[in-house]
Amino acid sequence: MNNLLEKMNTKISNDLEVPKLKITYKVSDKAKSKFGHCRYIEPGHYLINLSSFILDTELEKDTICHELCHAYDHHYFKSLPQNNDPTPHGIAWKMLMKEVFGYADVKAQGIHQSNPKSNELINVGEGMFDLYVEGNKKAIFKISDNMVNIRTPQNKFFNNILEEEKYMTIFISRYKK
Repeated sequence: MNNLLEKMNTKISNDLEVPKLKITYKVSDKAKSKFGHCRYIEPGHYLINLSSFILDTELEKDTICHELCHAYDHHYFKSLPQNNDPTPHGIAWKMLMKEVFGYADVKAQGIHQSNPKSNELINVGEGMFDLYVEGNKKAIFKISDNMVNIRTPQNKFFNNILEEEKYMTIFISRYKK
């Protein structure tokens, strides 16, 4: 993970043609609802906390890129007097995600799959999953009290029971506890 973080940190500083920030990291076994978090330490130094459950998955790179963009956005853009975009996932952050790392369809929750694979189940939070089929989001799953709730991408109930059963079958085959 340290090599990946260093590689991504070098990429963003080279692409922006700015001095590289000092980035340290910590892995947390407790974090379950957040993939990562970026914290300001001192000028030019940031700490990235990563959840242990994303290590060695595709989410690890996505999350490192996400958090590095927060650090560079904060250091090089938010500090500018003319900056009138105080949101953490604002214009500069989205530009960094797209132009430096290639994440065009950015979700601020920590998942930044630009082209999900066919039948890919993506954990988007504690007990929450998105199902992509052929690159398109087809269903949202929420697990609570050992029950699975399935909704359309618009967060509505399915009208077609066969379609719902199809996505539930895919979910069951992909879900890993």
